[in-house]
Amino acid sequence: MKEFTITRGKVKRAVRCVLYGVAGVGKSTWCTHIPDALFIDTETGTSEMDVGRLPCPESWEDLQDELDFIIYKQPCSTLVIDTIDRVETLLIQNILEKDGKGSIEDYGYGKGYVVVQERWQKEFLFKLDKVIAKGINVVLVCHSI
Repeated sequence: MKEFTITRGKVKRAVRCVLYGVAGVGKSTWCTHIPDALFIDTETGTSEMDVGRLPCPESWEDLQDELDFIIYKQPCSTLVIDTIDRVETLLIQNILEKDGKGSIEDYGYGKGYVVVQERWQKEFLFKLDKVIAKGINVVLVCHSI
């Protein structure tokens, strides 16, 4: 039989959270108060704010490259992705271009959204797990509409 070590108490680790609200309520402004935060500003909503930011990703590949940079260089203690609404749009554009489709509905009833969900999990959420494993918190900003 294999032996295991039992531990007790809280385990300090980085976290992932979602900041959700209507447009203009102050989600991005709230994130500016997070110490040592670095923004991936997908909608250029922080252009009037004094924050650290990476270039606005123009494609899914750009976003993946920026996440890899965060993982390997660890330039911050918190990564803020503002907003994941735009991240989803980048993913859908990538899927459509890759598969030569004009719309997510071209896959057939509900099938396009399955492709989106699978790639969202494998290519985005798993990569965020790698960011967290490096000890970097992740804040995902999104709109309610």
